[in-house]
Amino acid sequence: MSSRSTKMGAMVFTGYDLNKDFFEVNPQYKTVKEFKGIGSQLLWAIAFYSHPDSIYWELPDQERAERAQDIYKDFDAAKQVKAIKALEDISLSPGQRYYKEAVEFIEKRRKFLMETEWTPKNAKILNDIAKSNEAILKDMQRAKEIMDEDKSSRTFGGERLSRRDRRRVNDSD
Repeated sequence: MSSRSTKMGAMVFTGYDLNKDFFEVNPQYKTVKEFKGIGSQLLWAIAFYSHPDSIYWELPDQERAERAQDIYKDFDAAKQVKAIKALEDISLSPGQRYYKEAVEFIEKRRKFLMETEWTPKNAKILNDIAKSNEAILKDMQRAKEIMDEDKSSRTFGGERLSRRDRRRVNDSD
């Protein structure tokens, strides 16, 4: 896994390698004060838990936390808030950040609807919330498209491809 700075300053992950030291693979993260004193395995767990490029990222929060515990048995997201936020602030592109926020919003709505008891008093409000989910899901899909577009338009040097070059890359897939 190597990381590179983009023009916007984000350090982009290009893969994960649990067999190597986190800082060996990502030396630019050595300067992040929130990572001082945190071991390699915990940093890998944080990356798998919180980065949208992680294979676990779209899992529900609890399941992601359990997968992170497979990497670092004492992983607890509540105890790593500063490190998680630092990783996100440093690493996420604008498209990834937008998508992450959309997914988190939908998860909060889902949780709210699941935990709220339906009564005659609140049934209309809850039904209206549930009906609006389609529009919100469309917004989330658009956020994913923006994230994917952002990701596909970056080159290894952090420069953006021209529209013509993006078509060439997409046509060759």
